[in-house]
Amino acid sequence: MEKIHESGGYYLKLAKRTLKQTTAHEYLKKAVSLDPSLWEAWLMKGLSEVGLKDYTEAEKSFEKLIELQPDNLESWEHKSMFYTEALHNPEKSITLWKRCVERNPTNVEALRWIADVYHDSKNFAEAVEYYDKVLEIGPKNKWALKNKKKCLKKLK
Repeated sequence: MEKIHESGGYYLKLAKRTLKQTTAHEYLKKAVSLDPSLWEAWLMKGLSEVGLKDYTEAEKSFEKLIELQPDNLESWEHKSMFYTEALHNPEKSITLWKRCVERNPTNVEALRWIADVYHDSKNFAEAVEYYDKVLEIGPKNKWALKNKKKCLKKLK
């Protein structure tokens, strides 16, 4: 029987309880080294690394998360958000958000992010297409209506 303080789960719990990011990150590294199957530790480790601006390690953590949880939509959303917000990589971001939509075609959040990335990249026609998809699901979505209108003005 393994000692409780030598388990990955123990260090994951410690990481959840600490407020200091660098300490939590050390606990998370220990957790995944002791139990590489702890998907939640990989998720938290990746998010911690984004906060610490260690994007190389964050990317590895999100890759491991997807490897462990390939059918978990939340895992894909976190990886997509990483490429959108931290790396500012529109091409990779859109590809990943589209994978989220493939898993759940009515995922308004993913459709919204795709539209936003296209909009921010000044690809207004594509943005309108995805704002329309959001509006198919929620015809009164004020955010989509407002941003679609902005894009249509740019296309004139």
